[in-house]
Amino acid sequence: MSQSATLYLISNERFELLEDNPDKSKIQALSYGDETFEQTHEGVSFLLEKFFKGEDLTLIKEIFEPTEFIGEGLDDDLYESHTVDDIEKFEESAIYYLDPIQIARINVLLNSLNISIVLNAYNSAEFNNNGVYPEVWHDDESESKAFNKAHLKESLESLVHFFKAAATADDYVLVSVGY
Repeated sequence: MSQSATLYLISNERFELLEDNPDKSKIQALSYGDETFEQTHEGVSFLLEKFFKGEDLTLIKEIFEPTEFIGEGLDDDLYESHTVDDIEKFEESAIYYLDPIQIARINVLLNSLNISIVLNAYNSAEFNNNGVYPEVWHDDESESKAFNKAHLKESLESLVHFFKAAATADDYVLVSVGY
């Protein structure tokens, strides 16, 4: 199994439909574009988090781990008052998203970066020592190899392009992370 993160573009109108009837099975049909980060989203996050502080860092973390969701919610005493089955059911039904204001701010932050400088912060040993999934990062940049600086460059460029499109459209982004 491999972990991936998929970001879906969804119009305001279609987001409202999903909000009225939250159903994860409808996401692909309602979205008009997506970008999948196969096994790289944690690496991308780890790199980006080195370049931001405070509110900007919090916002960067929201890219792949948004706090806002539609669907069933659980109270603040999640782990004390709910069973494991309740928590799993919540995770299955919750649809995490970024709103147009967050997207515009993320777009500005991503475009403030020089990707070459970000990539210079890549250190495969640091990634592996910090448990950055999939913990097999290396420095071999052969074209046929993954989990290296070249792989991260491709993902970073895709992320910047995706958020530029999302900000231009002034729409929502749905976030799905899983196996």
